[in-house]
Amino acid sequence: MLEKELKEIYELCVNCRLCLKECEFLKSLFETRDSIIVDLEAEGANNKTLYSCTMCDLCETICPSELNIGRAYLKLRQQKGPLPVQKKFIDKDQEWVLSDNFALALPDPDSSECQRVFFPGCHLVGYSADLVMKTYEHLKAKLPGTAILLGCCGASRRECGDDALFKETADNVEAEVKKLGASEIIVACPNCRYAFTEHERSLKIRSIYEVLDEIELPEMASNGERTFTVHDPCRARWQDEMQDAARNLISKAGHKIEEMRYSRDLTMCCGLGGQIPYANAPLSKTMAKLRAEQAEVDIVTYCASCRDALAPHKPTLHVLDLIFNPDWDEARTKPAEKPSEKREHQSALRAQLLEKFGG
Repeated sequence: MLEKELKEIYELCVNCRLCLKECEFLKSLFETRDSIIVDLEAEGANNKTLYSCTMCDLCETICPSELNIGRAYLKLRQQKGPLPVQKKFIDKDQEWVLSDNFALALPDPDSSECQRVFFPGCHLVGYSADLVMKTYEHLKAKLPGTAILLGCCGASRRECGDDALFKETADNVEAEVKKLGASEIIVACPNCRYAFTEHERSLKIRSIYEVLDEIELPEMASNGERTFTVHDPCRARWQDEMQDAARNLISKAGHKIEEMRYSRDLTMCCGLGGQIPYANAPLSKTMAKLRAEQAEVDIVTYCASCRDALAPHKPTLHVLDLIFNPDWDEARTKPAEKPSEKREHQSALRAQLLEKFGG
């Protein structure tokens, strides 16, 4: 099943061991290149190894031959399907975010033409409905003709190997965008951007950070100049424009940046990638702790999931907090909320949007 991938490893791997040195997943479960090959040849016989990869692409970045072990494990997951525990929780989550409890498509009521759609994703809304509302109101004011679409990109389906449902979910988002009459989608979640580019799309896809970096920003609460370090989400790897925009926004908010050793394309996973908490919770927690410990100052990231993973170990903000949350200094130490509380935020935003903009 992995003939192509194994052939590439046999022919191109120089046995430099960089992947075993830098990747926490490989480091924790394998000792040699040959032990990785044996595991891949077993084609998913070991669930712990198969479902512990975060799919973060760090291996490809550091490999002299650009080999990607994660892609091989993803292919095996697609053949085997999700673990029962993954399927149970992801099914429950998808049922919620794709239902009328959260899902919503609203055009800009103040414009006769819809040019673009803001798609905040589900995790950012779960983190802060207020941030999403303020971001959308600012987009509407500066870019008339901006609609908003609440829903999910289906990335969690992809990561656990349910490729058919992943593609169906992402295709449905594209269909909703086109139904609104737009040709551009503005995403807040790097996972969403990655998900929408896995298959060919006729939409222009941009991050909210790039858009905000180009337009006038609102007056921001300073709370004094600080120095932050940036945690780049895995799915922002190789996305130079998104990486630059996030840093520009921090600077425009009046703060300094102190880079971590592993940043930008060398960024490390927060521990939530690949849906690994369901398969290997200890590894997930270890990765989050190790990543947070690499930061010598407070962290700013541009992924809500990363923010919640790192916050228990180091004060962490979402970059949108610096722009739209006057109380961001207090938000640095806000604990990650329970799934039920996040669902409350999601349904609350939907209700607020309907009340303010109709539907």
